[in-house]
Amino acid sequence: MKKEFTPYLLTLIVGVLFSAVVGVIIIFTGGGEVNFKGVLSSAADSTFVSGVLLLGIGGISFASRQGVFDAIGFSFESIFVVRNLSAKRRFKERENFSDYKERKTQSRKNKKGIAHYFVVGGIFLLLSIVLLIVYATI
Repeated sequence: MKKEFTPYLLTLIVGVLFSAVVGVIIIFTGGGEVNFKGVLSSAADSTFVSGVLLLGIGGISFASRQGVFDAIGFSFESIFVVRNLSAKRRFKERENFSDYKERKTQSRKNKKGIAHYFVVGGIFLLLSIVLLIVYATI
């Protein structure tokens, strides 16, 4: 197996496990019947939840990589430096926001891709739509 497919496979395995857990919870809490149509409905619901969750993780990761949360990170880091006396002694001159943003941009260049979240999440969403169509036609 090639290394570029490993994130896709791991994300797929986690998504399948999460879908199975959600499906079992739906069935055993009375949200679904224990017949073919009920299991199909639970499968559609659980794959939808997994798909939306994976797409959400991908979206937040993409936003983070674009620097959307840099201001929040800088604020928390500044609060930590102000509250921690040993950190004050280490940083005689505090880093300003533009230096912080540049440092974060440099550290993001080496990170791996996030496309596997979108691809696998989209697969789960499409599977959910197919299962819903099959459920509606029965």
